[in-house]
Formats: sequence, structure tokens, C-alpha cells
Amino acid sequence: MASIGLLVLLAGAAHAASVSDILTELGHTKTSAWLAKNGHYQAAIFNTSLGPISFCSPSNKAWEALMPSANNDTFIGETYMPLHIVRTRLDASKVAIAPARSIYRSGLLPPATFGLNLGAGLPSPLVFQVNSSGSLLALQTAFGGNITITPSNQTSDDGVSIFSADMWFDVPGDILLASQNANGADASDFGSVLQAASPSGDLLVDIQSSKALTVLMPNNDALAPTKRMLGSQPPALLTMLIKNHIINGTAVYSTQIEDNLEAVTAAGSAVTFHKAANGDLSVAIGTTAAVKIVKSDILGENLVVHTIAGVLKSTTSDDGKAKDANKAYLDFDDSGKIPAYGEIDSKTPIALSVASTKVTVIAASSATGGVSSLSASIALVLVALACAVM
Repeated sequence: MASIGLLVLLAGAAHAASVSDILTELGHTKTSAWLAKNGHYQAAIFNTSLGPISFCSPSNKAWEALMPSANNDTFIGETYMPLHIVRTRLDASKVAIAPARSIYRSGLLPPATFGLNLGAGLPSPLVFQVNSSGSLLALQTAFGGNITITPSNQTSDDGVSIFSADMWFDVPGDILLASQNANGADASDFGSVLQAASPSGDLLVDIQSSKALTVLMPNNDALAPTKRMLGSQPPALLTMLIKNHIINGTAVYSTQIEDNLEAVTAAGSAVTFHKAANGDLSVAIGTTAAVKIVKSDILGENLVVHTIAGVLKSTTSDDGKAKDANKAYLDFDDSGKIPAYGEIDSKTPIALSVASTKVTVIAASSATGGVSSLSASIALVLVALACAVM
């Protein structure tokens, strides 16, 4: 009997298929051929040392649509292929149903060709949901729209579950790319405010080179009054306005937000996230009214953007509080306490909850210590903004 059992196990092992075998069977001959040609990338791409993974293989149709600028083996091997790895065993039956979403870690870590910057050892996320017709989608924010992901119901001999993707995933871009695309933040006017705040471009460079940002980006409707006033406002004032919409030092995804989650902005003001019983998210600065988050989890190379339906109106800043919060957030991000594998959800350790015990936040309406001398000017601007809206 033992011999029969051993023969059964050996037979099963003999019939276990490789990734390439499964891809060929699925008709993904271009992905299979690329892997065969570039075998030196396979160990890094299909690394299962942290646990089972899933591969959303680009279909032959996706390869035909690949932009010439991206069609080189180094970029594909170091960036594109790892981005199509989901660092868990993806199960469509456990993915959130729209409008909710599930967020997982990908295999994309910073290679030489890509400036990903989200914390030590933290790969870029991927966002999925199941739509009303039951299709599994990978949510994209830049070029292609949402991508249909089809399970093959096959797992390779080394523990890689294979799925088919009908397009290539969007590579995360900078803050301007996130703001400009209609399928992204719908906040293209944010770039105009950035330009007015820093004509030299220094502020944009600072944002692009920062590690792990959460950007609460007003959409175009919310920014319209501010945009009309750009020519009459001092750049320093606009800079502080922008910084009060940025959490500097950590990327906070919508699936991590719980009611009354607190943070400190890059200007040193207190913001509080709120989560309604129906799952709707909003954010308030200080004691002001909360502003609804209308789009969430727009991914960038060093940030995540949540689009908001209003401007966070603060009349204070505190550089000391901002620096303390930034250090606390970065220390946590780089501590190794945030998993680089699996789902990002409310159980995932988050810098805000830990750092809040180390940083005393200030309320935007009542802080006095270290307050910027621009407060009076900002107050006047906010009054003008309110009048412009009415």
C-alpha cells in the first residue's frame, strides 16, 4: 500500500506543470517565449520565498499593444513582469465587490529602471475588485482603464497560480500623472496650483523625491475657486495650502482607513479620517467639516492619491510637528513591521496609529505654538474661497 501511495505521489509530481507549460496551454505564447529567452529574470519574478504567489500573465493581445518605449527586456524583466505578480494566492471569491476593493502587494520593488519609493522593502500595491457581472478586475488609473483578469485554475509545480490579463498593468507614475488622467484623480488643475506655488519647480521635485506620501488631492471642481485666484496669491501661501493636503512619510490606502484615524500633514496640521457605516470615506482638517473622498487608491511611484471633493481649509502650520510626524512615519515604514506580502487591509500595521503616540497633533483652528506668520493671509484667502464657492 505504501508503494502504491508513493507511486501516486510520483505520478502527480510528474504531471505538475511549469509556469511556461501552463502559459503555452493558455495560448500566452509571447509571455512564455519571453521567459524562455530571459531565464535569468525568472528566479526574481517568481520568488515564492514569502509564500504562494499569483501571476497575471499579459495575453498575446496585450503584447501586441505594448508601447515601443516599454518593449525592452530590461524594463520588462525589472518592472513590468514583477508588477504582474500578486504576492498572495489570488482568489476571486475573496476579492471585494465593487465599489469596494481589495489591495495586495505586487512583486515590484525598486530596480535600476524604476524609482519606486514606498518604504524599505515595500513593493507597489495592486488594486482589484469584482464588478456587478462577477468579473475580476485590476483597477488602473492611467492609460488603459480597468483590466479583466481571468483565472486559469492552474497552479505551477513551484506554487505560482496563473491568471490571464487582457492588458498590461499601468506602471505607477509621478504625482502629475496621477492628477492628469481622466481615469485617475480627475484633478488636472492640481498641477497649476503646484506651478503657482513653486514657479521654479522645487516643490514638485521635493514631492517627487519624497518617500511614501499620501496626497489628499482636491478635484477640479473643488480647485476652481483657488485656480481663479492663483495670480494674486503669494507662492508661500499656496505651498502651505498644498502641504496641508499631503501626509509626508507613509502611504495610507483606503482599505486601511478606520473611523477617526488621525494623521499630521506636511504643514503640521491635524487631519482625521472618517469612515461611515456604508463604507464612505471623508477627511477633516482640525475641527472643520469633513470633506468626502470621492476617488481612492490612485497609485504613484512614491505615493497614493485620494481625490477629495473640497479644499482642506487650515489657517495654521507647524514645521516642528510636521518634521516629528515625518520622522515617526518613516521610521515605522522602514522598520520591517509592514508586511511586504499579502493583502493590505485594516489589519495591516499602519504608521499613523503607531506614530500618533509619539506626535502631539495640532488642531488647525486652535494651535498657537509654532504657527506660521502666513496664518492671517491664509484666513483671508479661505474667506475669499468660501465667497467664490457661494
